Amino acid sequence: MERFTLIDGLRGIAALMVVIFHLSQTVEATFSSHLPGIINDLIKSGHFGVEIFFVISGFVIAHSVRNGNWSFHYLANFGLRRSIRLDPPYWTIIVLEIGLIYLSQYFYPNLGAKLPDTKQLVAHLFYLQELLGLGHLIPIFWTLCYEVQFYLVLVSALVLYTNLKKFTPDDNKIAFTLFSILGLLTFLVSLGIFLHFLPESIPGLFIDRWHQFFLGVLTWWCTISRGPRWLFIITCLFTISALFFAPDVANLRIGSTIVILVVCILIYIAATTNNLSLWLNSPKLLFLGTISYGLYLVHPSVGWRLIALEKKIFGDDMSLIMASLALSSGIFVSILAAWLLHILVERPSMNFAHRIRLSKKAPVHSS
Repeated sequence: MERFTLIDGLRGIAALMVVIFHLSQTVEATFSSHLPGIINDLIKSGHFGVEIFFVISGFVIAHSVRNGNWSFHYLANFGLRRSIRLDPPYWTIIVLEIGLIYLSQYFYPNLGAKLPDTKQLVAHLFYLQELLGLGHLIPIFWTLCYEVQFYLVLVSALVLYTNLKKFTPDDNKIAFTLFSILGLLTFLVSLGIFLHFLPESIPGLFIDRWHQFFLGVLTWWCTISRGPRWLFIITCLFTISALFFAPDVANLRIGSTIVILVVCILIYIAATTNNLSLWLNSPKLLFLGTISYGLYLVHPSVGWRLIALEKKIFGDDMSLIMASLALSSGIFVSILAAWLLHILVERPSMNFAHRIRLSKKAPVHSS
């Protein structure tokens, strides 16, 4: 299977952006005092890596299920396969974090670190803590709760589309039209909620971020799947237009929306010019892309704690050089831990997940 190096490279960049954003907060006082404002602003924009992940997920999942025989059985197998792929690294980090909290309680009882209760832990195992309002063991876990919903909603929608076609066997255009209208409405509602045109949705429900994932799906469909490219252009233009009328309270979300548009347009251009497997073809970026899931998971537990330990040893009032070295050490140990997690847990999980076969559509033979 052809490797989309642009997608893998973007995944690596997004992971590194988030890592730098989170770990730099531990030395923010030093950086704010000694670095130019533009560099501080660039570091603080690292949280946009989350939006890049959501777009990439939409593109990748759409590509992975493109030939599926979408049925309820397919949905069940897809869910099981994604669970085997995602859960073991996630659960490993949960165990690691609990172990580190326990050690913190033993050596630094004054920090007030708390272990999760049974209810919170069970909710974490099924990505329900955001919806149930139970808080996260690690703050970045909220994105995983959204990702799992995105996957299941997309494939469930494809199953719905397949069943709609059964009711209109003589004119599949009706099913396609209904399905397209439903997709457009959910996109508009999601964008409206995100930009504060509409009231906030239920906390933790996928809908307020759905447009980011959906744009990734649409980018795939209008390029790799040969969908109507005018639809991609119109959707982007509509989204850009919405930004001009967004309320002032949506300033940060406007930045997020601009980021996802830039990423989608970049992928669109690469795909339509046959550069999807050529751009960002850097071994270092591809390595970061390979370990990006583990890097995203492990950096708060490992990298952040290392820098916090260094601050205890050298004091909070670090020089710019010491703060830079502390940040670099946190990034390095996070990458190292992510690489080990990939080899020991993630790669075996991926290999095992591939044993779950997803039924494919019967090939269409021309007469």
